[in-house]
Amino acid sequence: KAIEWSFEFLTSKDWLGLDAKRLFVTVFAGDADAPVDEESITAWQEQFEKVGIKAEVSKNGTWENKDVRIFTLGKGDNWWGLATGGPCGPCSEMFYDTAPEKGFEKGKSFAELVDDFRFFEIWNDVFMEYHKKSDGSLEKLALCNVDTGMGLERTVAVLNGQKEVFSISE
Repeated sequence: KAIEWSFEFLTSKDWLGLDAKRLFVTVFAGDADAPVDEESITAWQEQFEKVGIKAEVSKNGTWENKDVRIFTLGKGDNWWGLATGGPCGPCSEMFYDTAPEKGFEKGKSFAELVDDFRFFEIWNDVFMEYHKKSDGSLEKLALCNVDTGMGLERTVAVLNGQKEVFSISE
């Protein structure tokens, strides 16, 4: 439900009313410790489909075709947890396209799109489903939760058509 609610809050005219065509997301790509976050991929595809947007998945972190909306990224980008251990899990981050007039930029990496301030992160959902033990191994939590965070300055910047937080004023 967290992804459904995130999408609704960002795109519904009842809330922020952002253009869904300018929304891109990332999900955890999986590794030896935890699988690809297929549940989030499916949830995002369902949300985009509700508004008539095809949401293909880039499994290599590049904008391969114009229908890519979902990028799978590794732990460095799409995993939250403390180095010392404790609750942790995959996350999904939401980005807004600040320059749609540039159109599809074939082959650009997700990192390049962010570094160029083309894709601007505005929110994330962290799916706490693991416990990292002191030896670094992961075990599934009996009770999971979602930790979500939206940056006020980032949201204000996007709502005001800015590409970064340093352009917002009082």
